[in-house]
Amino acid sequence: MTEKRQSRKGNRTKKQRPYYFRQFGYEITIVILIIIGGFLLVEKSDVSAIVAASIKTSFRFIVDGFADLVRGSYNFLSSFETSDIVGILLILLALHLIFLRARKRVIANYGDVYRCPFCEHDKLQRVKRLFWHKIFGTIFFIRIKHYECKDCKKSTITFSSLK
Repeated sequence: MTEKRQSRKGNRTKKQRPYYFRQFGYEITIVILIIIGGFLLVEKSDVSAIVAASIKTSFRFIVDGFADLVRGSYNFLSSFETSDIVGILLILLALHLIFLRARKRVIANYGDVYRCPFCEHDKLQRVKRLFWHKIFGTIFFIRIKHYECKDCKKSTITFSSLK
């Protein structure tokens, strides 16, 4: 029973196009362009006016949405006093500094591991990260590596900066 073991990257399957498109994709694109070009030459409506009106309507929709957002934000913020806004900003700054300190300590305390912390065996193998590892790494802007000891089968994680 000699089964070939694929790496994680080997498990990814690339979605392939149908055979006829792989074989004749260039020619199909040319035919589609010729058909669209011929249609635009034959039809009698003013396409440039339709495109210009669509762009103008889209732009107007975006500008009106942004103006409504600014107006709503101004009305919301005008209900607060200046001292309230400064107080909120100071609290947010303090929370940010706490976050940075916690991140720095996590990286310093749980840095690279070269031996199993449980049995001191030096054969660690990388394993797939858990979902919460990915969430935690995204929140704290750190790289998390998940290892498993080949001897005792216990797992450990390491943290490092994203640099």
